[in-house]
Amino acid sequence: MSGDITHRIEALLRELEVLSHNAREVPLPLLIQTLTILGEARRVVKNCASHESAALERADEDDPQPEVDGEMMERMYRSLGSGGSGRPPPKR
Repeated sequence: MSGDITHRIEALLRELEVLSHNAREVPLPLLIQTLTILGEARRVVKNCASHESAALERADEDDPQPEVDGEMMERMYRSLGSGGSGRPPPKR
């Protein structure tokens, strides 16, 4: 899950919890069961979020960015701009 989805799910769980607390005509056992389920759902979402962030950290460690030789890149781009010969274009 992405962070945005996790935050949205958490917001929806909070909204359900508020609605549950404000319910007037719901039998107490059903209300208790609802709040228990919401608590379990919140734990699952937090667990998923922590696994996701740990996986992202591992991915950063396992897949380092290559080191780029700036001078070589500059030569390559100059070469492309001059028709690929690697030499500057002839003066006219």
